[in-house]
Order: sequence, then structure tokens, then C-alpha cells
Amino acid sequence: MFSLTEARTVNWDTGPSEQTMASWLKKLFGSPSVPPPAATPAPSPTPRPAAPASAIREPAPTTPGGPPTERSHLALLAKFKHGSDPASAAQDYWANVLPDTVPNTLALFRRNGWLVDAPWQQVFATQHRVDELKPLLNERGLKVSGKKDELVERLIAADPEAMRLRVAGVKAWILSALAECPVDNYLARERDAEAVAQSTAMDSLRAGNLDAAVSTIVAFERTRLFPRGIGIDWHGEGIGRHLAERARNILKASPGILRDVPEHELALLRPVAAMLELTGESRAKAWLPPGLVGHPRLDVETVVRMLLFHGSNMATLEGMRANGHKKVEVSGGGDSCPACSAMDGKKFALSKAPELPHPGCTHAMGCRCLYQAVFEE
Repeated sequence: MFSLTEARTVNWDTGPSEQTMASWLKKLFGSPSVPPPAATPAPSPTPRPAAPASAIREPAPTTPGGPPTERSHLALLAKFKHGSDPASAAQDYWANVLPDTVPNTLALFRRNGWLVDAPWQQVFATQHRVDELKPLLNERGLKVSGKKDELVERLIAADPEAMRLRVAGVKAWILSALAECPVDNYLARERDAEAVAQSTAMDSLRAGNLDAAVSTIVAFERTRLFPRGIGIDWHGEGIGRHLAERARNILKASPGILRDVPEHELALLRPVAAMLELTGESRAKAWLPPGLVGHPRLDVETVVRMLLFHGSNMATLEGMRANGHKKVEVSGGGDSCPACSAMDGKKFALSKAPELPHPGCTHAMGCRCLYQAVFEE
């Protein structure tokens, strides 16, 4: 089985090639059907039209087949892990990765015994949020504290018929025992692949090798069924350069708002902020080094976010400059501190744009001001 230990025996000075990433995925998924990412930009597949919910027909029961193995099948089956309405699978993006239409694929799942009707108790749990369960508990004089599963169990035990009637007629399918283990294994392999890529990229950033980190992330995204980001062409020739430029701004960031953070700590946190830029993650906790003193007023997560915002705002200004904009407007949040509120809505010449994050910001979450281009008539 592929492991993080195995990955760390490789020389990562130059980052893994796309062929190496494809080899990892072959090990992780055990299927030669996953192609290596293309070295040149690949044309987007022509999407099949999304099937309306009414087109999904439940086939007649048949003898269960073997367990699912096709990667896109496992990904779609994972959506039914906790029970789901089959109509919710009729989305355009599935048509781009499945070997057949969504209705036919769901029919196959039912014929093979991979999806079965969800019990009403499971349907009740998936159809109700916590804020919907608590009034039901109050009405029956029951405790409202605890996790969602506990609230559901409490209601079903106290008034099973009323809870059953609340979801009568609601259709939901759930994984059968035949599909549950393969789907769990698939999800674990997906997490392993992402963990290896992120760990490798983080090691490269800490070693000062930005190009290797970018190469790792791009190669990984090219192996995913659904690469992250809307409108990002991960097979495009310029994607690596674009990511590297944005991350480079972060790696040299020294925003005034963080003037009270020791430089040696900023040096440790810049690669973490760059990692957020490369991966699209919103939290830095997994990569934070221990024992940081940080900022007297801002927690370490916020310090990382200020580094990220500074680099992002610098990239925004560079983009405006490249597009010929002459002026910029500062947009602050609704609950900004006095310093940021005073600057909200003000326009500046691009060459005189104030630093963001605002060095004088006193908000506990840090500065969230943004640059907006001013379009002159």
C-alpha cells in the first residue's frame, strides 16, 4: 500500500513529475484506467446534457453483482453514503466523468445491488437539521442538548410514528453492504493522495523550492475527477506560472499589520500562507509549527491569513496595473475597525494605493479590506 513514508524516500528537490503523480494514483486506486495527466492542454470534453429528475427510473430488482471498482462510480456512490435523493445526482458535472449517463449509471447501481432504499430513520436524519430537531424535542418535553445523532435517536424513541410520518413519501437511497466497504476504501485513498501531495508541497516550500511545490499541486489536481476551483484550467500551460507568481508575493510579504510578529516567526509562517494559496484551503492549522509566540492581539491563524491577504492584494494591484487601470477603490467589511471604516469607499491613484491589510487595523479578525478597480468612462 502506498504510504507517506514511501513518498518521503523520493528526492523532492525538483518536485514529482506528472508521470510520478499518475503512478501514485495507479497504486492508490489499483486501476490502469486512470490516465496520466496530459503534458499539453487538453480540450474540455463535450458535456452530456443533464438528465431531469423525472428521467431517473428505478429498474426492476436483479441479482446483486460484484462490488464497484470504477473510480467515477465510487465517487458518485459516495454521495449516497448517508442516504440521498437520487434526483440530487442529476448534475451537469457528473456527465463529464461517468462512462454513461447519470440515469443509466444509477440504474446500474440499483441492478448491481449497490444502492438500496434507505430506512425511514435514516431519511428522517438526513432530512432534518439540528435547528429543526430542537423544536420537535421541545414540543415533547425532551432534552435538546447533544449531537445531532443523539437528538434524532431521542425523537425516534419517544415518538416513532410521528417521525416516520414526517418523511413519508420521501425517496432516498443509501449504500448497500456490498458497496459500503469499497466506497470507504475509495474515500480513504482519495484522502491519502491529497495528504501525500500536500505534505510534499509543504516540504518543498519550507525548503525554499517554490517551483517544486507548484509542480506537485498542479500534478495532483490533474489527477482528480473534480479539480478544485471554478474556471481554473489545470491543464493550461500558464497555470503553474500563475500560482507561482501569487505564492511568491506571499513568500516575501512583510505587511505593516504584522510589525509586532518576530521576523523568525514570519519566516516560518510565510510558507504556510503560500500553502493556503496553492491548495485553496481556508485553515492553516495542519501546517502550523509548534511554539509560536505570534502577535499580541491576533491569533496565529489570523497572522497567516494577513500574510495571505497581503500577497493576494499585491497580485490584485499587479493585475490592475497590467490591465491599464489608473485608479483603485478600497472596500471594507461591514464591521470594520475605525481605521478601515475611514478608508472604506475611498478612491486612490493606483500608484498611491494604501497598503492592505491596513497597518492600523485593530479588528480581532484582522483587516479584510479589498482593492476594487475603478472603471473610468
